Amino acid sequence: MLASRCCRSVLSRTVPRAMVARGGALRHLNVQEYVSMELMRSSGLPVPICYTATTPEEAEQLYRKLNPKTSSNSQTEEAAIIKAQVLTGGRGKGHFDNGFQGGVKFLTSAAQTREVAEQMLGANLITKQAPNGLPCNKV
Repeated sequence: MLASRCCRSVLSRTVPRAMVARGGALRHLNVQEYVSMELMRSSGLPVPICYTATTPEEAEQLYRKLNPKTSSNSQTEEAAIIKAQVLTGGRGKGHFDNGFQGGVKFLTSAAQTREVAEQMLGANLITKQAPNGLPCNKV
């Protein structure tokens, strides 16, 4: 409780009173998910293995890097998740301006990874928070 009073005291001097009274969130740093993962990893915090890609070919190669024991003909590849790296909430429920649905996808093969990355990269992701869409340049 004392910490809460101290925080309110500091906030009241630096933040508009309306924001403090409502309990509103303030953002002083906006970073994409992959950047936050790198920051946490560099600080010694455990984070899932993740990579970023800017081309469909790179995404496919990274899937294979995550699944080194699989061959191109294998049917037993491990699952992975691909996420559009766009600064907006609701990526999973969003859709792209090219008609592709969802900015978060569950993948089961390298070929599927390439196909999904082709649909995401270069398209605009439209969500409730970004109704005009934001470009997806990384996955």
